[in-house]
Amino acid sequence: MEEEKLSVFLAIPTMGDISIQFMESIVKMILETKRKYPSCEFEIVSCIRKMHHRARTELAEKFLESSCTHILWVDDDNIPGENDLITLLEDNLPLVSGIYFRREYPHNPVIIMTKQDGIGSEIRPDLYDPVNRPIIDVFAVGMGFMLIQREAMEKIKGVGASMFDVRGNVGEDVWFCAQAHVAGIAVKIDQKVEVGHLGDRKMIKGESFLIG
Repeated sequence: MEEEKLSVFLAIPTMGDISIQFMESIVKMILETKRKYPSCEFEIVSCIRKMHHRARTELAEKFLESSCTHILWVDDDNIPGENDLITLLEDNLPLVSGIYFRREYPHNPVIIMTKQDGIGSEIRPDLYDPVNRPIIDVFAVGMGFMLIQREAMEKIKGVGASMFDVRGNVGEDVWFCAQAHVAGIAVKIDQKVEVGHLGDRKMIKGESFLIG
């Protein structure tokens, strides 16, 4: 990691109701990253009260207009740990996400793979490994905490299709991951980075899924 060239565009799509837990986690994460990489610069940009695919499109375009080396997508209901960005940066991968879990019961990890017959996709909770916590290749993952290098974003933009869309009855995050594959960018999850997901009055993490 070349620290002198490191700059992170923090992209936050939000409906405007940001929690104190989210604010605290972002501040702590930035401070801890700055301790490890004092020369790292941050640009924090939000997009408020737009549908997610439109918000992400606007934020992606602003990132590409910037000089930042990485874009970090953080949804306003995802709560990262203070070292989580450092871990993803040190993975040094074109596109890598932390792992997080559905707020609704059952609290399955958001690991999306293509079906065996190749038609459609499905969530695969069996690929969650809370012991070894490997980096895994997936078809898609939610974009609640995803780090992407500039060159990878430029390649995805270069595919020529919309980077984010909801056609075909898929979420904008699955659509984006599909475009990444077309661009030759692998989609990976680092299971060492387990991000909290704010549920109904409680934080959803791995133990919520494991205890059922």
